[in-house]
Parts: sequence; C-alpha cells; structure tokens
Amino acid sequence: EGVTILLVEQNARMALMVSDQVLVLSKGTVVFAGPTAEFHRHEAELKGRYLSV
Repeated sequence: EGVTILLVEQNARMALMVSDQVLVLSKGTVVFAGPTAEFHRHEAELKGRYLSV
C-alpha cells in the first residue's frame, strides 16, 4: 500500500494477479487504463484485440 511499481510483463495473467491498476498499450497508444477489476469486466474483448499473439 502506498507503493508504485511499473511492471512490464508479457505474461498478462501473472501481471493481473499482482496489480491494482492496469494500463494496456497498443502500438504506443493507451487502449485501456483503469482498475484491474474493470479490466476483468472487459477482459475477453481486450485480450482478443490486444493481448493475443
């Protein structure tokens, strides 16, 4: 609590487990920024668009 860490991680599942806030970039543009809980509400759409290989 009260500590900010910038975590750049390719494993989205692991990153979501340890974060309170999520920021997703696509080609240098922020496509999502918000609480992890909010990310989970839109997870399927965001993963399909931005987090697939």
